[in-house]
Amino acid sequence: MATLANRFIRNSCYYEGKAYTVGIVIETAQGIKCECAPTASDALPTWVSGNWT
Repeated sequence: MATLANRFIRNSCYYEGKAYTVGIVIETAQGIKCECAPTASDALPTWVSGNWT
């Protein structure tokens, strides 16, 4: 059985030492907007750049 901490780690993206949950859009220091999104291959989320407003 997965613990709450394990589920949080598996459902998070990290940027500058901070955890972000799936669906969060951040703007990097370079001005690039990225979304924490799930991947189909291993189900671990990753940052995906896009054109969000």
